[in-house]
Amino acid sequence: MEQGVSVPEAGRLAVQAHRDDRCDQPLALMLRLLSLILVVLTFQQAIIRNLLCYSMSRDGPVAPCRVVCFRRSSMLATVLWPIVGYWMLSHAHNCSTELKTAVRVITGYYMIVALVVLVVP
Repeated sequence: MEQGVSVPEAGRLAVQAHRDDRCDQPLALMLRLLSLILVVLTFQQAIIRNLLCYSMSRDGPVAPCRVVCFRRSSMLATVLWPIVGYWMLSHAHNCSTELKTAVRVITGYYMIVALVVLVVP
């Protein structure tokens, strides 16, 4: 990976460079899923407001089931990604080194954030 490149960008570059490589685990798919998770988290409020048609000021403080399910499923995907990524990484024996490195680095960042959020307070 090149220096000065963000982690998601490095993952995207690794997927692009090695998308045709043979791998016994779908690590490239995992990186694409992470990109989708990041987009959903970034635009979560806009999705809730425009696609799910919910506004707390207009509809009241109790969110409808569709909004609660969306929020919980996006949080679940965010929490489960590093667990599934680590499991796939531990079972990947015939994969591109850069692809494995990208998943390893992102999983490591997840662990650091989890330590900071859960242990430090």
